[in-house]
Amino acid sequence: LPAFEFDREVRGTLSDERVTLAGYATRASVTADDAWLLLKVTPHPYWTAEVDCERRELYTLSPAFMGLALEPGEHEITFTFRAPTWQKFAALASPLLLLGLFAADSERVRRRLSRGSKP
Repeated sequence: LPAFEFDREVRGTLSDERVTLAGYATRASVTADDAWLLLKVTPHPYWTAEVDCERRELYTLSPAFMGLALEPGEHEITFTFRAPTWQKFAALASPLLLLGLFAADSERVRRRLSRGSKP
């Protein structure tokens, strides 16, 4: 089982790790008073964390890590990334907008050519 360490002293162990497209979940058995669980992701405000079904504050620890403090004991931890719905619609609409602009420009060029002028 993976162990998280500080100064070579084991602070706890992780088990039952589950990775999805929008998150990560694990069980942690923490033995130290000063243990932290790190998540290797780019910090972003749409990341949330729950420990034992209670929302916890996530801290930006570096440009590549977010983390949270854990107290001793057994814990169920879930990290979830939820982008706003408007971003999903914008991502879907962008290609349609570009296709529409291309079609409009193509029609404009076709009309100019049919009148005998240069594009």
